[in-house]
Amino acid sequence: MWLCQCLVVLIGAMIIGLPLYTR
Repeated sequence: MWLCQCLVVLIGAMIIGLPLYTR
């Protein structure tokens, strides 16, 4: 259960961070 939540948070952070990082 914790692993699923961690993965969701990581994926979300990547999706939100990638556009900001590649600017």
